[in-house]
Amino acid sequence: MSTNLTANDLYGSVAESDEEDPGGFIYFNLDNDNDSNNSLGTPKRPGADYLETTNSVTGEDDLKSLSMSLSPSLELGEIILSAESGAKIWKSDTKDSTNLVVDSGSYKTWNLYNGEERNEFLSLCSSGLYVEGVATGNATVKLEYEETNGSARIHRDLIKYTFIAADCDRQPKTDSPDERTTAESIGNLTHCEWSITDDTDAPPYYNCIAWSVGETNAWYVDIEAHRMHGYDIVIDDEWGDGDGTMTTAELDAFYDAKGYEPSAIQPPSEPTGDVVIMYYSGFHGDRKRGCSCGSGKWIMFESKCGEWVKMEHVYNQLNGGMYGSPTRYYKDK
Repeated sequence: MSTNLTANDLYGSVAESDEEDPGGFIYFNLDNDNDSNNSLGTPKRPGADYLETTNSVTGEDDLKSLSMSLSPSLELGEIILSAESGAKIWKSDTKDSTNLVVDSGSYKTWNLYNGEERNEFLSLCSSGLYVEGVATGNATVKLEYEETNGSARIHRDLIKYTFIAADCDRQPKTDSPDERTTAESIGNLTHCEWSITDDTDAPPYYNCIAWSVGETNAWYVDIEAHRMHGYDIVIDDEWGDGDGTMTTAELDAFYDAKGYEPSAIQPPSEPTGDVVIMYYSGFHGDRKRGCSCGSGKWIMFESKCGEWVKMEHVYNQLNGGMYGSPTRYYKDK
């Protein structure tokens, strides 16, 4: 006799040996896949999909599949499917209230002696289910079979879920101005994996290189020809020879003056360990966020996007976009 749950998460199939530790990792469904009215869930999570429970969410892509089974198939006893607070279980990957099977912090039972309930359970075993993360943190989904024949015997299987998302500040708005479309043109940003941490739009302006060293009152450019404002500070002039080319040595000199030095870890390796700053080939710099959004699966960094917003993002989500790719990592001196 066995009950079994089989799950997929952000990284594919969850191995049987991993179901309880570390478990599966799926999004906290706080993005706005259907570009709904941004007044829902404002100001931190405008248009958040996890708050939409009445209708199907067009374009929803954050629910992950879950299968259940009972072996052998029986016509007695009771099946209990439960979800701890933070998880919901649906029949459809686009939700809709008519498709809710188990609400957050609740359970569903099927009496296998009842033909209608047994058929419903078997139908769900065939069609599959979908798990949604509706909060941060962890939640366990459990499938149990209980047979009563003088004494109760319980057979169970469970999967621990961790719900992750870039949630340090607010999600981008999808109405006017469409912040998400603007930001996702910068790099390979993925919904739920980035958020806006500062949208102050007033002078004095500061740019990504300034923010990479924690400054909010300067704008640095690599060479004189790339000046944008009269107050720009040219790295090639201030920390180099002013020949119109910024070398790696001049870049190192700039970061040295700001209290940083090259890390022993360098691209293309992941920016683990002591890395606090990533510098990109397209003259962009960002700094490690040091938050818990990644739940041990993501390394989070923060970027200032020119005169526009500041955002947190997973470390590799700007790679291959307008900023190029990381070429240099720095650590605290």
